[in-house]
Amino acid sequence: MRSPRATSRRTRAAPIAAFLLVASSLLVAPPAVGAVGPRQAESFSISCSPAAVTAGDSVTCAATYVDASGTSTDVTSATTFSIGGTGCSGATCQATLAPQEVVTGTYTDPSGTSWSGSSPSITVSPGPAVSLVLAPSAATIAAGTKQAYTATAKDVYGNPFPDTSNATFTASAGATCSGASCESSVAGTYTITGVDNSTSASGPAATLTVLPPVTSIALTPSPPIITVPGSASFTVTDSNGNDETAKTTLSISPSAGGSCSGAACTVTQPGTYTVTGTYQDPVTGLVSGTATLTANPPAATALALSPPSASIQAGTSASFSATDNNGYDVTSWTTFSISPSQGASCSGATCTATLSGTYTITGTDGSASGSAALTVVSGPATQLSFTTQPAGAAPGQAFSVALAELDQFGNLAASSVAPVSLAIGTNPSGGTLSGTTTVDAVGGVATLAGLSIDKGGIGYTLVASGPGLASVTSQAFTVLVPAVLTLSASPGTVWYGASATVSVHLSTGLANTPITIYFTPYGGSKKVLATGKVDASGDFSATSVRYLNATFVAQYAGDTTYGPSSSNTAAVLARARTKGAMLGWYGRTRSGIYLYHYSSSCPRAHRSCPTFKGVVEPNHSGKPLYFRFEMYRHGAWTTVVYSHSTILTSGWRAAALIYSNTAVRGVLLRARAEWPTAAGNLSSQSGWFVFEVTK
Repeated sequence: MRSPRATSRRTRAAPIAAFLLVASSLLVAPPAVGAVGPRQAESFSISCSPAAVTAGDSVTCAATYVDASGTSTDVTSATTFSIGGTGCSGATCQATLAPQEVVTGTYTDPSGTSWSGSSPSITVSPGPAVSLVLAPSAATIAAGTKQAYTATAKDVYGNPFPDTSNATFTASAGATCSGASCESSVAGTYTITGVDNSTSASGPAATLTVLPPVTSIALTPSPPIITVPGSASFTVTDSNGNDETAKTTLSISPSAGGSCSGAACTVTQPGTYTVTGTYQDPVTGLVSGTATLTANPPAATALALSPPSASIQAGTSASFSATDNNGYDVTSWTTFSISPSQGASCSGATCTATLSGTYTITGTDGSASGSAALTVVSGPATQLSFTTQPAGAAPGQAFSVALAELDQFGNLAASSVAPVSLAIGTNPSGGTLSGTTTVDAVGGVATLAGLSIDKGGIGYTLVASGPGLASVTSQAFTVLVPAVLTLSASPGTVWYGASATVSVHLSTGLANTPITIYFTPYGGSKKVLATGKVDASGDFSATSVRYLNATFVAQYAGDTTYGPSSSNTAAVLARARTKGAMLGWYGRTRSGIYLYHYSSSCPRAHRSCPTFKGVVEPNHSGKPLYFRFEMYRHGAWTTVVYSHSTILTSGWRAAALIYSNTAVRGVLLRARAEWPTAAGNLSSQSGWFVFEVTK
């Protein structure tokens, strides 16, 4: 590149800032000397006529393109039209779907830019009916009642429209239709057919099921037993399984002290009542049924339970009785419950519990209640349970365990002093258990401390036993020598698409030990980078090609001697690649300076205008790419324009130098593209491109 001192041209720097600008499109002509004005916005539009058609009719469309100078051009013949996803015949499109359709079109202008647009909505009316759909398609009614129908017509394109008022409904033999309602007094299944009066179109027939006449009804009271004064609601079901409550009249006997209104009956005197329901069937006439309603006297206001307190062994039971505030034995009327309910229950007046502790027995009769205390004590010890499991330790390192002696229900047998002994159960490495392995329980608890195993291994278990006690096996545990794993990545920063080496070192130095390296890319989830084995020195490495920032970690699964280990994390940052190029130049000097002719304006098609193209990897379409233009003045480069332009889907964007007077000639200029830090990628910039407007 020619150095700034190599040129002998006169530099007039004062007006330079007046004719440099970065444009959001390739080239834009300035409105006047020293300033840049906005261009006419280009556009593409579609119009079609007529605006309203019947399904199957065609519309004729036209397309218009307005260029940057404001010139309008009919581009109908160069436009591809489609309607509803279906191609058109030239500019003629057939509308088939109601209630509206839209014609779309695409056109490519002389510069190669593709335009698309759509017409205003075209109103589409359904055509003549070719089929008729009835609703409901299947219905069930009682004999003597009516079923109403609606009809929906469809034209040849499947466009639906209501057609009930223009349809004639008929029924198969045994049923009749009047208007859009059909009925039959005879049980059976009938076919209902609809026909469009204008086109004689028809469709699938509907099915009408007529249930037989009602021969009986059943009354269901809720609740069947009430306390006076009180009421019960009744549900009435006919012999066909239909709910006829709303159509049934209720009466009560004896009537003294009782009455019915709607679906409910109320009584004010205790006793047994008969409720009768009467239903009017449209075919068979009156049908009746009965139900019994029991009314009890007013409830007690307080209860006393006996005994007021009791004590049982876990798993046994105690019985209680209840007396109300009037002195009556109401045990059979009382509901008994126990709290807390875990492991406890009541059946009638007898309650039991399997967990030791203090319980409350509650008796309830209506709004009256009373309580008693129940104490449950544990039974004799029958089993053992680890309360402190053996934990992993290094070979020979001490650890402790604790066990509880429990009864058959899992309660701590607090009075038990039975001895407990320990032995190795599962022994993956042939280890020996040392320390005090037998102790007497204190308060039902045996604690064994100072235990150790001399060999490393995964999956050891201990077995505890005692006289009269079922033995128990501990959880599996590990006796391991710790392993240390370290990880590093080099280089820590790479260009987009370049590689970094991730190295792992296992401190044990075991040859052929399996190692897995994981990586987590920016915004992604953890994945496997490589799986292999360390060499004799405990080293292993893998290569990672980076497009986004990522973090790495290594993991060692362990073996019977060394414990699992996870390394530190290391990061590799990916730097985006920003490239640039000058466009439109007529020649270059030996030092690499791009040369341009002077022009008073820069129209789109003028290839001698200084234009700089920038590209970023990865492609960040829709994001801003920054451009910096500098000029050489007073022995140094000075920024005169710094702006940005949106990156295209093709991955590049260009900026143009706009100038409007001859002062630009002989000025040494340079340009570059700059990309800021983005999600998952570090920033970067292209190299400088030096250019000059010569004549």
